[in-house]
Amino acid sequence: MEEIVEDRIVWRLSRPDARELFAPTEDPGVDREALRVERVTIQERFDGLAELAADGILSFDTDREQSARLRGRLNEIDGLAPQPSNPDLEVVEAPDVAAAWKALESERKRIILQVLMTVTIPLPRSGTKSFDSPPIRMDWDSQPHSIES
Repeated sequence: MEEIVEDRIVWRLSRPDARELFAPTEDPGVDREALRVERVTIQERFDGLAELAADGILSFDTDREQSARLRGRLNEIDGLAPQPSNPDLEVVEAPDVAAAWKALESERKRIILQVLMTVTIPLPRSGTKSFDSPPIRMDWDSQPHSIES
């Protein structure tokens, strides 16, 4: 039974739209692209400060003051538009989704399963000692959601 469920999960994670299953919800009030551009610009300035200080163009105090100012803005930007960190995307984006799935620990597989579907295994009829190959019911979630690790 486990193999049947895992085959369906790998099939779903291999589909072109699978990345959307684990995408973070976007805040419509945040212009992520503008913040990304600003962050790159500030990071370049921040990285250049050490060179200016090493060349004697900036004093140690000025370097420290500017570094603190730029680091503060970088932290603000990171707070407004955090970069998605979702290990489940590694499975979806892997060249071989089936191999990436097999490499996951059981707990991680359980979490992904809970995001994607509900699996129901009916109990055997009363008076029987075996399952007699009961049908497995797999219901895809209509609104898959991102999860926090």
